[in-house]
Amino acid sequence: MQRRKKIGFLTFGHWGVQDDGSRNAGSTIQDLVALARDAEHAGIDGAWLRVHHFQPMLSSALPVIAAMGAVTERIELGTAVIDMRYSLPTALGEDAATVEALVPGRLHLGVSRGAPEPFDQGLATYGVHTVEDNNDATEIGWSRAVQLREILDGRSTLTPAPRGSADQSSNFRIEPTASQLATRMWWGSGSVGSAVRAAKNGFFLLSSTLLLQDDGASFAEQQASQIRSHRDAWAAAGHANPAQAAVTRVVHIIEDQMDEDYFGTLRGEQERRGELEGRQAVTGPAYVGSVNEIAAMMRADPAVTEADWVLLALPEFTGRAYTVKTFERWGELRQQLGWS
Repeated sequence: MQRRKKIGFLTFGHWGVQDDGSRNAGSTIQDLVALARDAEHAGIDGAWLRVHHFQPMLSSALPVIAAMGAVTERIELGTAVIDMRYSLPTALGEDAATVEALVPGRLHLGVSRGAPEPFDQGLATYGVHTVEDNNDATEIGWSRAVQLREILDGRSTLTPAPRGSADQSSNFRIEPTASQLATRMWWGSGSVGSAVRAAKNGFFLLSSTLLLQDDGASFAEQQASQIRSHRDAWAAAGHANPAQAAVTRVVHIIEDQMDEDYFGTLRGEQERRGELEGRQAVTGPAYVGSVNEIAAMMRADPAVTEADWVLLALPEFTGRAYTVKTFERWGELRQQLGWS
């Protein structure tokens, strides 16, 4: 039996060429906020934002999500993902809980260890030094993610200083708290091992178009195995809420000459294999063609079948008007797939 699917857009928020040809952060971020409203109008379930630092693309997702929430009513809003190496759990917890208060029940907090570190001083710039110098990037990400969840859940308390004026009989926690948001945290995983670890720790699974593993099977088959392993570990851990998994796909629907000019050369693009951070890696293919052709590709994709969310990556250079047309086409694809 096919799982009920939710469909969302995923964007890096590059300072790419906008409808008017400009390149700047302001117009890009304002367009992102407008796209959440456009997506909701088109019946899309979610708007998910990817965070990158030191590059001309979105670096701070939560203020944008708060603005998206102010102009929408239903659409769910997520981060996919925030790199916890660059995030102080206390500050991020306060910000995330504040956004949750503004858009109750709609925020999904996706975190991870992030992409390979491309900068010599990147971590030090974000306060990762001294004690944490002896930890690798993965363990920094995990420890901060677990601390963040404890903060959201109200389990991180402080005792008043002896000379303070606060009530000496009380402990104080970081405010606001957001215990429900703590149950809607996702871990960006690139392998079966990290998916199992996420499940044991109560994080939903976010799996993108890259796996840091390769056993020779197709990308989609390996990703489906990753999802099943997460669900099995989740059940074994006895969590009260059901497991959830999200996958990302690159989908380009070709209906006219503009589509062909933009994406026609990507037809038949296959998954790619190589090495990343000393590990075998595989990336998923792009799905390019008519609505019917792409629907057939996605029906044959076992990871899409297993997932609860399918996040479709937005191209970063086509502008808002083309993206609105893209949302309408996704609606047609969704009907073809029976996900409506």
